[in-house]
Amino acid sequence: VGYPDSYGSADQMNDHHFHYSYFIRAAATIAQFDADWVSAEKYRGFIDILIRDCANDDRRDNRFPWMRNFDPYAGHSWAAGHSGFASGNNQESSSESMNFASSLILYGEAIHDKRIRDLGIYWHATEAEAIRHYWFDMEKKVFPKGYAQSCVGMIWGDGGSYGTWWTANPEEIHGINFLPMTGGSLYLGRDPQYIQRNFQNMLKANRDFHQGGFPGEPDRLDRWQDILHQYLAMSDPKEAAVRRAKNGKGLPSEFGETAAHTEHWISSLAALGHFNATIQGDYPISAVFQKEGKRVYVIYNLQPQTLTVRFSDGEIFEVPPGLNQFSK
Repeated sequence: VGYPDSYGSADQMNDHHFHYSYFIRAAATIAQFDADWVSAEKYRGFIDILIRDCANDDRRDNRFPWMRNFDPYAGHSWAAGHSGFASGNNQESSSESMNFASSLILYGEAIHDKRIRDLGIYWHATEAEAIRHYWFDMEKKVFPKGYAQSCVGMIWGDGGSYGTWWTANPEEIHGINFLPMTGGSLYLGRDPQYIQRNFQNMLKANRDFHQGGFPGEPDRLDRWQDILHQYLAMSDPKEAAVRRAKNGKGLPSEFGETAAHTEHWISSLAALGHFNATIQGDYPISAVFQKEGKRVYVIYNLQPQTLTVRFSDGEIFEVPPGLNQFSK
């Protein structure tokens, strides 16, 4: 347990998968360049403890609960360590839970541990579907009749709520389920039309929250502009770039974000196009994008040797180590 703690992570065991995801992702990055750093003699045992604290998949290991943060029955994770609320347990930032899952994938692949990698794949694939239905209700089959918003900020054991633990600001209610933006966030881009619906709903709710919006700028964003525009870019990168230039480019970044990363994200999507979720590769760190009828296959090979990667549309590529891009 890290100390000094925050958000009740020590005395209530809250949010461990949120917090530890950033450490595990950092370790995955280091491992790509310094294999000795994650050797058994150095830091591998420490990272393994962080993983097992949140996602112990060995029922014989009695140091930690089995899969502490993930609930296979619900199909997603929970954040509160005590679960003692009248409404049961809860989870606010589903996207930080997904950051934990994608960090396991990267770390497991970087250290050649398929057990850790596949645990991350299971978590990521399962929770992505839960988020699609419970947080976003993309198919309009879950939220109760009369619910006016496009999403919830938090899921509880007995329902959901349009809010966060610290604010009623719509920018953060929506944004808390987007950040941090990484390659593991592409599940958010599966439905470009829903992204527009979510973003427009956020703008309307924000105008209401600010009692009509800012004078002369009814759709101005004043919190987390970078995160929100990165989300919009998965639907319309041109609109995201224009909006950001107009009301967000010179403003402070969200605490974990940088202006350079935001620029890179939006410009990359402008070049690549929409994420195509209907085509999958048999290597986990891969994705397909589509723009104007042309497909771009992106594969990040973390292995030291060339891999043969097959996609479900029949395309096959010989992929050398590192980041690779193929067009068809």
